[in-house]
Amino acid sequence: MGQPFTTNGETGTVPLNFFFGGPTTNPATLVASFSATLNGSLQLDGLTTSVYFQYGPTTNYGLTTAPQNHSGNTYQNINANVSNLNANTVYHFRIVAHNTRGTSYGCDRTFTTLRATGAPVVITKPATNVASSSATLHGSLDPHGLPTNVYFQYGTTTGYGHNTPMQSQIGDTYRNINADISGLSAHTTYHFRIVATNSNGTRRGSDKTFTTP
Repeated sequence: MGQPFTTNGETGTVPLNFFFGGPTTNPATLVASFSATLNGSLQLDGLTTSVYFQYGPTTNYGLTTAPQNHSGNTYQNINANVSNLNANTVYHFRIVAHNTRGTSYGCDRTFTTLRATGAPVVITKPATNVASSSATLHGSLDPHGLPTNVYFQYGTTTGYGHNTPMQSQIGDTYRNINADISGLSAHTTYHFRIVATNSNGTRRGSDKTFTTP
């Protein structure tokens, strides 16, 4: 099965592997009420290639992200942030790659934006700066349009037992949340997760671990 392309004024079809590894449309991430991150990948074929995403409420798309130029023969992950979306709406998108050999399209994917307001959305991320008695905990939060309190639970079991100081956030986009902790024991495995609460509910991120040296 081929994909449409145009080169030198002629229209024809090009196989899905016109670019050696795709291009491949990957699932959208960080989907909020009015924004999202579109993702894709491709194996470059040695030519300078312009890559972008088409997106919109139908498979006619209608909107495109800014072109990104890539060159070489390496596998590349491509992403683009889109904003000014409508809340609680299904969007279609696909990756598009173009060079002097023609244009090739990834498959169509969809995502649905969140409602304008709702319970917070949280993601626990790996800890960094892990030392014998301290570490930095990381997470991501979308307050989902409402004033939100966010913190981390941590401890030597999934019962946790310790909380970081509360941080207040508001808005409708994802942002990074960090907290430094100290007083840890050396050579010990710690569990942690991000927790956020607003007037629509409490959400807890997945459990992650780190081990002090």
